Amino acid sequence: MIHLIGLTHRVQAVKIGEVKTAGQAEFDQLLRNAIKEIRPAFIAEEDSEEALADPDRNSVSIAQAVARDMGVEHQFCDPIQEERNAIGYVDGQTLQIQIFLRDQTGMSADEIKLRGLATEIARYFPLRERFWFDHLPPHRDRDGIFICGDAHVDTFGFLLTRERVEARALVRGLGLDERDRDHYRALQYLADHPELKNG
Repeated sequence: MIHLIGLTHRVQAVKIGEVKTAGQAEFDQLLRNAIKEIRPAFIAEEDSEEALADPDRNSVSIAQAVARDMGVEHQFCDPIQEERNAIGYVDGQTLQIQIFLRDQTGMSADEIKLRGLATEIARYFPLRERFWFDHLPPHRDRDGIFICGDAHVDTFGFLLTRERVEARALVRGLGLDERDRDHYRALQYLADHPELKNG
């Protein structure tokens, strides 16, 4: 079974040389407790060494450090930029720019943002989640923990189930606050505009 931890990415990694925030410390402890309880064969996460090394992040993965401390296999599963290009992934910010440049209706900046995020969720999250699934450790039939942005828990859980891998949400919403509300507003926007799923 894959045990999913949904969080805000702000608690997933700590900047090199900085002390963990309260949310990062909470995630660290939660993961340690989950390892003791579940005894997973692996921990995998939505992140990559390339993303962690980006000068804006310059961070280390908390999950990787905890896995090393506790003797558990760790795997990064998120595509690096070259792999994103190969699978045709387009992020929400790029989509927002495209929408702005094509807009003939005078959409507000807020609607452009929501439409871009909703389009990313509808058309491109499935590509990334399939990539994660394909890059899980081969022994995914054993207990494992997968860490991802909270907005992915339901859809990635559904993909796992569809692929005959048992999945359950272990934790939802870890570290989320007002800064994360746009993804949930985008989900509502998508529900109101299902045509975005089809291009």
